[in-house]
Amino acid sequence: MSQKKGAENIEAFRAWCRRREDAEDWHNYLHNGQLNRRAIATECGFGRSAFVQNEGLKIALAKQETDLSFRGVASTPEKPTSSQSALPNKKQLRELQRQVQRLESRVATLAAENAELRLKLRQASAVADELVLDGKRLHPHGFRE
Repeated sequence: MSQKKGAENIEAFRAWCRRREDAEDWHNYLHNGQLNRRAIATECGFGRSAFVQNEGLKIALAKQETDLSFRGVASTPEKPTSSQSALPNKKQLRELQRQVQRLESRVATLAAENAELRLKLRQASAVADELVLDGKRLHPHGFRE
């Protein structure tokens, strides 16, 4: 495919996208969260293989599908699952519970450490304020008069 034809196909696709935006009829071209490449190719006047052969067109299509998905117009395809497989099994549930316990413990430890450090900071600030009021200098390696 020539570069000129490839660029024309990309422009035709972009024009097609603008028409879909104006008409707000994306739902007519979506199936399982993907745009119908056959319908697009037919309406744009190029072969479906152009989506494979033309890297720029492939990228433009992927960007459009991502944009539609991000905007909530197209949903990502979901594999059909039974209600049993959608729920975590007992082993997964126990592991998740252990992970939650570890994280809660870590949060409690960090909260206690934070409270301790805040107390030390308040005490150090109080000592520094006293020294300033007394006119003494605070040296980095200890107290000297």
